[in-house]
Amino acid sequence: MFSQTVIEGTPYSFKNEVSNTIQDVVMPQFDVDAMLLEDEEASSGTPFRYGKIFDVDYNMDNIGSWEFLPDGGKLWRVRISSQHAYAICLEYAHFYLPEGAEFYIYDESKENILGAYTHINNQDDKLFATPLVKGDTIVLEYYEPESVQKSGSIHIREIIHDYKDLQRFFLNYENNRDCGTNVICPEAEPYQDLVNAVSWLDMGAWICTGSMLNNVRQDLTPYYMTAWHCTDGDNPSTFRFYFNYETTTCSASWGSYGSYAYGSVSEEDSNGMDSDWDLLRITGNISESWEVYYAGWNKSSSNPIVSCGIHHPGGEPKKINFDDDMATSSGWNNNQPTHWKVYWDEGGSEGGSSGCPMYDEDFRF
Repeated sequence: MFSQTVIEGTPYSFKNEVSNTIQDVVMPQFDVDAMLLEDEEASSGTPFRYGKIFDVDYNMDNIGSWEFLPDGGKLWRVRISSQHAYAICLEYAHFYLPEGAEFYIYDESKENILGAYTHINNQDDKLFATPLVKGDTIVLEYYEPESVQKSGSIHIREIIHDYKDLQRFFLNYENNRDCGTNVICPEAEPYQDLVNAVSWLDMGAWICTGSMLNNVRQDLTPYYMTAWHCTDGDNPSTFRFYFNYETTTCSASWGSYGSYAYGSVSEEDSNGMDSDWDLLRITGNISESWEVYYAGWNKSSSNPIVSCGIHHPGGEPKKINFDDDMATSSGWNNNQPTHWKVYWDEGGSEGGSSGCPMYDEDFRF
C-alpha cells in the first residue's frame, strides 16, 4: 500500500458473502502511438505526460451497484476498465466520507489495494485523488454502516490511463545515466541534505520535480518550489509529493515510490514561462520519518557558482547532476534576464526534470 493517511482494514467483500454482480464501466479506446508521437515532439516547457485523461461525470447514483447488507449497512461497487492500461488512477470533483465509512480501490487480482480511505481524508474543498493501481481494470468499493447520518459522496471527474508504465509495474527499464547519477551513489553523498529536499511531483497524467524551501522564520512551513508550466491549469489540491523515490543501489534502475504527501495550495506564481515558478504550500502530512530537508536559498542577483541539480528525468528515480561553473543570466522573453543558465559537467535533463532546483556552491536554492 501507498501511504495517503489511510487506516488498516480489509474491503468488506473480501471477508463477507456478497453478490457477484458488479457493473462494468469501460473507457473508449484511443491512439496510444499518436500520443507517444506528441510526447516526442513536445516543446521545452512541457511537463512529462504519462496518462490519457478521460473527463467523466460519474457518481454513486449513475454508475455502480448498491447492495443492502445483513448488518444494516450498504455496499457500493463498480469495476472500471481501460484496455491496455498499465495502471489507472482517479481524480474526484467531490469526495466526502462520513465517519465509519470505508473506501477501497483494488485490482482484479486483489493484490494491489489502496485504502481504507475514511473521513480523515475529507478536505475542505471536497477534492481528492487516488494513485495508480496496476493493470487495466480496477474495482471501487465503498462500505457505509447503518449508523451513518449523512451518506458519502464519491464523484469521479477524471479517469487516467497510464500508457507509459510510469511506476514500472511491468517493464524492465535500463538506467539512463546520461540524465544524471543515482542519488545513492558515493559521489552524491556530500549533497544528501539537498537530495532530501527534492520530490517527484505527480499531478495526475503529468509529472515534474520540485524542492522544499526553508523560510526566514525557520518554522518548517512546508513551502515547495516547482515550475509554473508544471502547475498551470491544474488544481494543486490533488497533487502528490513523493520525497523518497530513489534506487537502493548505485547501478539500479528501479526504486520504490513509498509514502507521499497529498494536497497543496499555490501561494504565489510567475503567471507565465518567464520566469516560470510556482511556490506551493503542502497541506498534507509530511512525516518526520521521511527525513525531508528544507533547503536554504539565495536571492542575490550575482552570478552563482552552481554545484548540482537534483531531479526525476522521465519520471525515473531521483538523480543528481554536477557542475562547478558560474551560471549565466538568461531569459525567454526578448532576452530579458529572469533565470540562471547552466551547462552541466555531468548529467542532463528531460521531461520530468521540469521544476527541479539548482543549488549553489553553498548548497542554497
